Amino acid sequence: MPSLFEKAAKLVSVEQLAKRIPCGPDPEKNLQGIRESIEGGFDRIFIHQIGANQLRFMEFYANEILPRIRELSERALQAA
Repeated sequence: MPSLFEKAAKLVSVEQLAKRIPCGPDPEKNLQGIRESIEGGFDRIFIHQIGANQLRFMEFYANEILPRIRELSERALQAA
């Protein structure tokens, strides 16, 4: 229920949340979170934007994140 999420949200600050979840416009922070998930054994990672500006988020990932993930993937395949 949304009211339970609202109650839980009062227990956590934005700063606390930002330390645990890769968020914001810093490509390195986003990439580090993805790397940690891959190193942790995840083979599927779902990225989600919580906010109104979905287009800006998608452009950010298309331009800043996905090309670098492809580079990481290609290097990993070459090393294998």
